[in-house]
Amino acid sequence: MSNLLPEDSLRELIAQGLKTHVDNEFHILSYLSMDLPGALIAKPMEPEDVPVHLFSSHGQVKAVKFDKLSQENKFSLAGVQMKFSMKEKDGRYNLSKDNVLGDWIVKTPSTKHKEAPANEFTAMTLASLIGVEIPEIKLVEIDQLDNLPQINLPDEKYNSGNYEQIAKILYQFSGDSLSDVQQLARRLLANILLANGDAHLKNWSLLYSDQVIPRLSPAYDIVTTSVYIEN
Repeated sequence: MSNLLPEDSLRELIAQGLKTHVDNEFHILSYLSMDLPGALIAKPMEPEDVPVHLFSSHGQVKAVKFDKLSQENKFSLAGVQMKFSMKEKDGRYNLSKDNVLGDWIVKTPSTKHKEAPANEFTAMTLASLIGVEIPEIKLVEIDQLDNLPQINLPDEKYNSGNYEQIAKILYQFSGDSLSDVQQLARRLLANILLANGDAHLKNWSLLYSDQVIPRLSPAYDIVTTSVYIEN
C-alpha cells in the first residue's frame, strides 16, 4: 500500500490539508483512492462491514470512517519530487480537481535539488536519442501552471538573464558578434564536458577596450564542480 502513496513534500502537503499525520496511510489512501498509480481504485469499507476478526491482533481498536473531502491536491505517484496531475488547455496547465483526471504529470522545481525539471528533461531527451522509448515531454515555465497549492518553490536567481539572453546581447551589440557567439557556444560545451556546475551568469563579462564597443571577455572560473559532490 505504501508504494501507492506520494512521499516527502507532496505527502506532507496532503497530510496538512487532511489535518492528519504523514504516517496515517489509511487516511491518505482513502483521500487519494480514485486517482492512484496503475489506474487502481481503493474503495473504503463502511466501519460496520469490516470483519471483527481483523481487530483481534491489534488490541482495543475500532474501524472509523474518514470524512470525504474535496480533492484539491489529488494524484498519488510514488517518489520524493513534488508532482501533480494537471489538465492542459491552450498552453496552460490546471490542477485537476474532483473526479477529473489530468492528462499530464507535472513536476515542479525543487528547493533541494537544483534544476531538477531541466535535469530530467535533458536526461530523458538524451535517452530517447539512443532508442529509449519515452512519452511526450515538455519543459515549461512555472507561470504556465495555474492553481498550484501553496508549495515551496526555489528562488530563481537571475530571473532576467540566461545563456540565451547573453547570446542575443552579444549578437546584437558585440564588435564581432559571430565570433563572440561562437565563443559562448564553445565555453558552454567546455563547461558541460568538464562538469562545471557553477557556470553562473556572473562568470560572463564584457570588455570595452575602446570604451564604446563591447567584446566578450576571456573565460574565468571554469571549475569541475562534480568532484566536490559526495558520491
